[in-house]
Amino acid sequence: VEDAQGLLWLGSTSGLFRFDPKSSEFASFTHDPDDRKSISNNTINTLHLDADGILWIGTPNGLNAFDGKSGSVVRSYFAADGLPGEAVSCILADGNGDLWMSTNNGVSQFHRSTGVFSNFSTADGLPGNDLTGWNACSRNAQGEMYFGGFAGATVVRPDAPVAHGFTPPVLITE
Repeated sequence: VEDAQGLLWLGSTSGLFRFDPKSSEFASFTHDPDDRKSISNNTINTLHLDADGILWIGTPNGLNAFDGKSGSVVRSYFAADGLPGEAVSCILADGNGDLWMSTNNGVSQFHRSTGVFSNFSTADGLPGNDLTGWNACSRNAQGEMYFGGFAGATVVRPDAPVAHGFTPPVLITE
């Protein structure tokens, strides 16, 4: 992704890289187990730059909010913080700036204003819980989001009301 300064942020299996096209210089950012301000994993599955300039990094081990100016992670999120699965495959933003992401355990909405996750699974109608299919997501002009996974694809309409829980079908047996 390209930030407001024209710097390019690149994810790889060897960490996060920043490329400055003006100077042709690279900088690298990698996981350091002794530094909680480093990225949580060297494999970068997805990158998303929000309106505030925070670079959101999805890895096989959590979600990272990265400040490009300081070159460090502001906050990392894991299952213990409400993320439904540790592996984050793809990140999109809705019209309100909230983040939607596919994980190895469903789709999650991250409410940036509160820091709370709303999680969705097969009980909510997903075709399968593992949606880590190679950064497979897209958003159309109407704001609908598409997430692909190993069991199929799902459409998320962020402005549509979401019914939580599963209502079983009625079956009369006698």
